[in-house]
Amino acid sequence: MSKAIRGSISLVLLFGCCFLAALIALISHSITQEYEKQLQQLQFLQLRTLAESTIAGLAQLSTQEEGTHQLQAVTLYPGKHCASLSYSYFTSTDSCFSVLTAQAETKNAQANFQQLKFIPSDTIQSLANSYGVIASYGITNSKYLPEGTLYTSNGNFTVPELSFLAAYGRTALDLEELHSNGGNGSFIYIENSTAQTRLTYNASLPVTKGTLLIASHGNILVEKNFQAPNRLILLTDQGTITLEDNVSLQSALIISKGRLTIGKSCKLRGIFMAQDRIVLQGSCTITQDTDVVAPFVSPIHSFAE
Repeated sequence: MSKAIRGSISLVLLFGCCFLAALIALISHSITQEYEKQLQQLQFLQLRTLAESTIAGLAQLSTQEEGTHQLQAVTLYPGKHCASLSYSYFTSTDSCFSVLTAQAETKNAQANFQQLKFIPSDTIQSLANSYGVIASYGITNSKYLPEGTLYTSNGNFTVPELSFLAAYGRTALDLEELHSNGGNGSFIYIENSTAQTRLTYNASLPVTKGTLLIASHGNILVEKNFQAPNRLILLTDQGTITLEDNVSLQSALIISKGRLTIGKSCKLRGIFMAQDRIVLQGSCTITQDTDVVAPFVSPIHSFAE
């Protein structure tokens, strides 16, 4: 075999070895990357479990200590990553709202869970035990009040402190999610601006299921034919609340800083309050239900910082 041929073969073998070495390095790098990805996912799941189990345990306690509290650190395996664990508990100045938060984090990841509780003030509960319709500055067209309705046209109360909720709540009001969950969940929507919030009627999904708390600085409009058979809480500390014609609410607590307008042919059960006037636009059905002022506790849910 000539020297030229032997040189060519050696060169081919050299290139082949280099290619195999590069391929092995690439595979090794890919495996390492995939392993690190899987490790990060496992670590995040471990953090979620830590935070969720912590808040679930704390939620069972009858009392909580205000402030932020550091708990014992936890070592995560594999990798021996140190995870810090903490929780916080804060209440609004009027004691109507409280938020419990648990957080588990490492250098590279974190998991957060929250739970909100709403308890109407003693004043609101006392008025609700006596009246179904409560206004601070009178009722317009009181002739439309159903016979036997217990009401007062000079009720004196304070709207819950909604500014406390600025850092809490869902980012979108998704009624389809309420429809699809079969009525088993609780949902919270907080509008931190004065933009109008609308509860819309959908003919293909006529009944809104689930428990819903809506707190807004702006106006709240419940559209014509809207139906909610489960618990509904509507709160505004700056705006008005309007129920259009033929709205059906079977377990509602409605508290408005401004005017509360009730349309024709509404079928309402619950407690209806306005610091301004209540305006009735036609005949309607209103039934007092004191159960709606019971504490509202949201499900424990995760959120991103």
